[in-house]
Amino acid sequence: TPNMIDLHCDQRVLLELIGQKLPRIKKLFEDYGVSSTVIGSSWFLPLFVTVLPTETLLRVWDTFFNEGSKVLFRVSLALLKLNEEEILVQNDYSCLHKLVKNCPQKAFDCEQLLHVAFHGIGSLSDRKLTKMRKMYLPIVQNELDAVRAEAEHRLASARLGGNS
Repeated sequence: TPNMIDLHCDQRVLLELIGQKLPRIKKLFEDYGVSSTVIGSSWFLPLFVTVLPTETLLRVWDTFFNEGSKVLFRVSLALLKLNEEEILVQNDYSCLHKLVKNCPQKAFDCEQLLHVAFHGIGSLSDRKLTKMRKMYLPIVQNELDAVRAEAEHRLASARLGGNS
């Protein structure tokens, strides 16, 4: 869709999962104002193609095509978990943002990444993801509608101001 509502929903779901599975990272994200768009736009949207080493990417894709979209969440959580100690010692926004955005580039050990993704973060079912997505869909839709209405209002105001 033009407003990528599914991506926005998945970012919310991921942030909630980070809170459940990696609460110290979630707290740090909140403290420094790091949003899940860092992950959504550079990890989810291109299916990791721009950030993972090639061998790791191919293994993740193989798993993704076999198991579905929950792999995106599992791999994202695993990447954060594998870099958790380094993430937690960051003391400013720019360093934290850069580290999180770029941590997949260090994932050369695809076996380790997938092991953590499927055995190191606990359960994560399709059913749970579907339920979370359904919960966030109307919230995100309302937010996007509000943004669109505000933009239309500004545009109309600008047109009226320009015609005076």
